[in-house]
Amino acid sequence: MKIVIEGQLHQASIEDGGQSMICEFDNTVEQATDGYFFVRLQSWNEDKKHPTLAAVAGHRVRVTVDILDEK
Repeated sequence: MKIVIEGQLHQASIEDGGQSMICEFDNTVEQATDGYFFVRLQSWNEDKKHPTLAAVAGHRVRVTVDILDEK
């Protein structure tokens, strides 16, 4: 199974006094047979620095989930 979500990321929101940075997709929630499936990107850093997530915030991205073990 493979799930691919593409879309525009919102600008990051900051929580927990700056230790958490969160980006969510804009209008990219995909309908699944059991409800909605969505992805959000989140960074946690006690020094309140998030260079990797800050670099992708606001850009169009693709997130792919690949199932690696077959059951």
